[in-house]
Amino acid sequence: MRTLAVATFATTLLLGNAAVGQQAPDWRYPAITGAGPVVPVPDATPQFEGAPYEVVFNITQDRPGDGRVSPGLASVARFVNLLAMSDMDPAASDLVAVLHGPATAAVISNDAYVARFGAQNPNIELIRQLEDAGVEVVVCGQAVAGAGFSYEAVLEPVEISVSAMTELAQRQMQGYALVPG
Repeated sequence: MRTLAVATFATTLLLGNAAVGQQAPDWRYPAITGAGPVVPVPDATPQFEGAPYEVVFNITQDRPGDGRVSPGLASVARFVNLLAMSDMDPAASDLVAVLHGPATAAVISNDAYVARFGAQNPNIELIRQLEDAGVEVVVCGQAVAGAGFSYEAVLEPVEISVSAMTELAQRQMQGYALVPG
């Protein structure tokens, strides 16, 4: 009896989702490639519709030097991909990514990133794609200084704000929806 239970358990582990009849998701990258994959969910609500969105993303977390893109920037990419999958032009929306804290390193030049972390900055291509899709990328000037980076080390065309707090407060006062980090 014990052998049958162990065999059943092992089979379930080996087969995983196939044992319960699930398929792998149909991940898509309609606007941003390599980050922020999305899958159609036809009967889910709400779907993107109506007027363009005004959204500010508060991005604080990162894991610099591990070779992976910033999870916060990947979330912004997912939002852009969701808009594109819904046949909305992401550039028609007003999307702003505000980085501070550990996420500050994501917007630092490759040379400064390599000098600090000993690895290439994996966020450069993602930032370019986000900017091309109409996302405004902003970094906290206080966080840049606090992290010991020079302002000259901030990637072009990333904007430097006096602080993330003031940037986030101003955007919300202008009616932007806040996506917390």
